[in-house]
Amino acid sequence: MDSPGVPAFRPAYRHWRGPKRLSWERWADATDIEVQGGRVIRIARIFLVVLLGVSCRAAPQPNDPLSGIWALNVARSHYGYSAEPRDSETMRCTAEGQIIECAISSVRIDGRRLNGSFRARYDGKLYASSGIPGVDQVALTRVNNGIVDAMFLYKGRRVFGYRSVQSQDRKSLTIASVDPETRQILTSVIVYERRGKIP
Repeated sequence: MDSPGVPAFRPAYRHWRGPKRLSWERWADATDIEVQGGRVIRIARIFLVVLLGVSCRAAPQPNDPLSGIWALNVARSHYGYSAEPRDSETMRCTAEGQIIECAISSVRIDGRRLNGSFRARYDGKLYASSGIPGVDQVALTRVNNGIVDAMFLYKGRRVFGYRSVQSQDRKSLTIASVDPETRQILTSVIVYERRGKIP
């Protein structure tokens, strides 16, 4: 049996000596690689570093659950008790490394226009939020590549909780209201459709 990490050889190699254990030197000689002062080991290390570098550059970036331009689908959305229905709403979120920045433009059923925004990390810590009535802070937690939990606060008190779920085809975003303390699902379910290309 060959040594771990040493490939099996065929009689076609000019230094084939049968199923014996091969040192790095004999393996290199059998494959016409010159060994001088451990050169083959250095070559192997350099090759591994280059291979890992190429793999890291080629690896796709993980999907951000909120990133994109999202337009409210009024027909598919349901507003529960105390939630204020919208005539229209657009949410634009941009991911910058570990930070997500979102801007919300909303038209309420009475014609009022509201513009809110926040910039936060997915670390569960509190970040400033502006323009959203009754909200001054937000905390985000990324559950996986498709789900984000959000908590909105006002003067240190938890007032709204949401769970955002991106569809598998990444074309829609469903936001369900949850109890800000227990995280139990409530009655509001808001559906957004993606506008533009999928990043």
